[in-house]
Amino acid sequence: MYATVAASASSGISVLIEDVTEKDLVDSAFMERLIPRRHHPHHPSCKLDGSLLVGWPEPPTVVECHEDFRLYLTTRQTGSSIARIVWNGHEQLVTIKFTYSDVGLSMKMLHVIVSHKQPNTCLEGSSLVKQQTANNQRIVDIESEMLELLASDSTDGTTILDDGQAIGKAQTLGEELCTLRDQNIEIGKRTNKLGRTYEPLVPVSRVAQVFFSAISDLVRVETAYAFSLEWFIETVHLFLSSLSGGQQANITDAAARDRSDAMTRSLRDTIYSTVSCSLLSKDKLLFALLLAVRPQLSTGAISSVEWHFLLTGQSDNQVAFASGIHENPAKIHENPAKAWLPDIQWNELCELATLPTFSGLVEEFEAQIKMWKRVHDASEPFRQPLPRHWDADLQGVSRLCILRCLRPDQIANAVRSFIDGQLGADFMRAPIKGIQGIVAESKPLVPIVITVARVYENGAASLVRDLAKRLGRDLIQIPSVVNSTANPHAAYALAQSRGSWIMMQNPHLYPRCTIHFEQAHLARQAAETHADFRSWCIMDVDHALPASILKDAVKVVYEPPEGVRAVVKEMYEMALHQSPDFLSSCSRGNQFRRIFYALCICHAVFIGRAKYSSSQCSAFLCQGTCLEIFIPEYRLGWMREYSFEPNDLLLSSDQVIALLDNQQEGDVTKLFASLQRCVGEHVYMGRVNDEDRHLLMVLLNRFCNPDVLRPGHALSSSGEFRMPLQDGGQHSWLRTIDALPEAATLEFLGLHECANARRNKSETLELLASISLTDGIEMEDGEQAALQCTSRKVGKLLTLIPPSLGQDETRIRRQRDNCFLNSVILQEVCRYDALLVVIRRTLADIQSALEGQTSVRSRDALQSVMCDNIPGAWYPDSYFSVDRLTPYIHDLARRCDFFASWLQKFCAPAYWLGALFSPSALLSALRLNYAREHLVASLADTKLICKFSSLDESQITMSDSTDCAKPGVYIKGIYIQGARWDPRREGLVECLPRSRYAPAPLLWLNATEAIDTSTSPIAFACPLYRMRVQCANKSRNPIMHIHTPSPIPASHWIERSVVMLLQLNEDD
Repeated sequence: MYATVAASASSGISVLIEDVTEKDLVDSAFMERLIPRRHHPHHPSCKLDGSLLVGWPEPPTVVECHEDFRLYLTTRQTGSSIARIVWNGHEQLVTIKFTYSDVGLSMKMLHVIVSHKQPNTCLEGSSLVKQQTANNQRIVDIESEMLELLASDSTDGTTILDDGQAIGKAQTLGEELCTLRDQNIEIGKRTNKLGRTYEPLVPVSRVAQVFFSAISDLVRVETAYAFSLEWFIETVHLFLSSLSGGQQANITDAAARDRSDAMTRSLRDTIYSTVSCSLLSKDKLLFALLLAVRPQLSTGAISSVEWHFLLTGQSDNQVAFASGIHENPAKIHENPAKAWLPDIQWNELCELATLPTFSGLVEEFEAQIKMWKRVHDASEPFRQPLPRHWDADLQGVSRLCILRCLRPDQIANAVRSFIDGQLGADFMRAPIKGIQGIVAESKPLVPIVITVARVYENGAASLVRDLAKRLGRDLIQIPSVVNSTANPHAAYALAQSRGSWIMMQNPHLYPRCTIHFEQAHLARQAAETHADFRSWCIMDVDHALPASILKDAVKVVYEPPEGVRAVVKEMYEMALHQSPDFLSSCSRGNQFRRIFYALCICHAVFIGRAKYSSSQCSAFLCQGTCLEIFIPEYRLGWMREYSFEPNDLLLSSDQVIALLDNQQEGDVTKLFASLQRCVGEHVYMGRVNDEDRHLLMVLLNRFCNPDVLRPGHALSSSGEFRMPLQDGGQHSWLRTIDALPEAATLEFLGLHECANARRNKSETLELLASISLTDGIEMEDGEQAALQCTSRKVGKLLTLIPPSLGQDETRIRRQRDNCFLNSVILQEVCRYDALLVVIRRTLADIQSALEGQTSVRSRDALQSVMCDNIPGAWYPDSYFSVDRLTPYIHDLARRCDFFASWLQKFCAPAYWLGALFSPSALLSALRLNYAREHLVASLADTKLICKFSSLDESQITMSDSTDCAKPGVYIKGIYIQGARWDPRREGLVECLPRSRYAPAPLLWLNATEAIDTSTSPIAFACPLYRMRVQCANKSRNPIMHIHTPSPIPASHWIERSVVMLLQLNEDD
């Protein structure tokens, strides 16, 4: 609730908190976190200005209020909705039910369950509560009357003891008071007796409350996952109605516990099957894990400390130490397995050993290091037995904590195994609910919201249009861009009265229609709505509708099918649906059916590679800007994320039919050359970017060649996928499709097994981040401790910053130097000196402010340092980086060391190309030096040649680099993604298992005259990029292409998506 208020306050969205109790209104701790205040006494930002702040007085949670923010608090109301009174249709409003507390929800769930299982008990209990409430009210009235009677003054000066009438009235009131109190005692006894009858149902109500809390927390992951309490209660009602039989009397405690456990399991299955249909595939594993873990966390069966370590890699002891509360209890030992265990994972293992369950882990790890290495090297380490007694002692989450330290990339797979053991295999296969069944269960006044990813809106719209056509419903589609003549209000009213369907796609593009949609939803005029009316909304997951609509809507997710068999089957079904005689529509039926089958397999490969190309949202640093967007990465599937739709393939089939009908006998080679141009260049090429054109054509050439006409032709080297042996009719081809493997192997997709390692790591990071969001993990330490931690961090960073490189001296030398290469390096030195000045000044200001000497000049800089992010003040002067603050400073120190060593002799054995702000400038300098020395008229007449050297940097003599006029330089610091350099074979070979990157050898770069532009037929033109993540406002083109020798054809490395990188990310 507090996080919702803080987020809404900063965005200017009003918040209504309903059902607040009077006790909480007078609670200062509760109100201090909600009510906006002008001043937080200990907050460092209070020295900046008089901004209105909201939140707990700690820097990580205090935010500045927007001027449009309004906060409404109401107690329990029984009349009309307060939201309709305060909401004017234009102001954005977020409603929070204060009764979503754990105790309140548990009592609510108990009432719902008892009313179904024991209706008589529920009615008797309700009558007792009403009677007790009336008695208590009467007791209050009697006490008030007696006080008034005692306080009354007589006119003649007598007291109440002299007034017989008053004494009689007091006596009557006293007798009634005693009677009411006796009745309340009896009611209490009867209530306790009733409580014992439904006591076995209490655990079920608590689990139901935990389940709803888990469902409510999903909205922190995606705003589209909004569910209301009313919806959940209705789901529980439907679940209880499906159960047969009522509560039996006179059963044993063991039998009651068994019935309670059975109800809990059935409720869990019902909730998962209902909610999972509304979740994207990436979040279904998250929801299953929450259903498995949350009940055990509430009962203490899972340690909250171990759960916190699994998510963050830190224990409570480490958090306390980081905040300066306690000394660090984790004694960091020397890493005994540096060859296969990174230091960061070893440090986490040392931290894990401070927990009671893992006491002595470090010592036993060092003693049994070979046995632990066997666990680490296993393809499925979560299934490997742990050494000695640890295998029996550690189960469940404790075992996952060990896996985080050894193989963090396998946590997602281990979670699947954990869920399989805890809940069953059914939770690994989310149920698929047909859209026609959803329509049958929906109601006219409840909108149907289809949630899609960013690139699948058109596919979802086609699905609704086909369903409307199949059911004979009129579909009114609101245009994506509402012009001045369009009237969506009239269209909605017309569809509502006539019983038509109305569909709104991409609602974020026209807010006016969204407001009308919300108003119509809140009004819910049932008398004016036709029974066949349905309202559809196709919503991008990144642009969700208001929560007031989503909480009550029927939500369904549209995602394209995955797996070769599912994709190919969908292609055939769509083609046969449009034209039943599709397979016989070509004059050359046998050739057409085989070519169409091969193209369907190729389309499935396109889609299969796309799941290795998912974008991730992150904040990153580049020169002059700070952006938080979806970052395009140089991935192993495709360079970017594409939506290969079925219409692409169906359009390709039309091209195939036209070419086959006009084909001459025996002209097969030209036929497939034309097919590749038509399908690749004209159909698919319009969807992919230039950086993926070569990959697309290589894949298409594998499936679109004369060999596919041969029966039994292998479509991959393993032979798992082959062309059918015989031709046949429609049913024969459908049987062939059903016999296909469900999923494609990495070998068939053209990827190396390291693609799985990378995908597993990305999936694990995303899963842990999502769980942390649902748990609301925030910094819970005191403000003073957090500031002390930041002060120590700033002091440590200041000691790591290298001294100035000598900007004035280098500027004088640069003016005298006539070598283009030296001029480029000197320019880089000046830019690093400017960056060092900005960094040192920012950190010094923060340190002075934390010591109380000055005020904080930049609140954003302080917040960034506390969160280990790079301050925004460094953006204009910094080089491109996506690292955190601490790794960034370490990387900066290494770069400055390189330039400092170069400044000693104005030369270097090998140049670190990735350390330059502009690597292209060094490449241009080499060509300029060559052009000036050899009197080449134009720079276009020169080119760079690259040779791989077998020397090590220590073997290069400085005399090779003392003469700046000598052509060529050695380049170091390049990494190869998806392959490695084999010095024995002097070429590219497959990378090692679980190794995504390999260092490239020293490269000798030299400029020469561009006379012969031909390259060796065995060379692979490997693109060289700055890093795996590219800045959105910078060119994504490669810096250069390095012609790399390879004993394997270049097409193999194109399918592997092999590239060279100048620098790696922090997590690589």
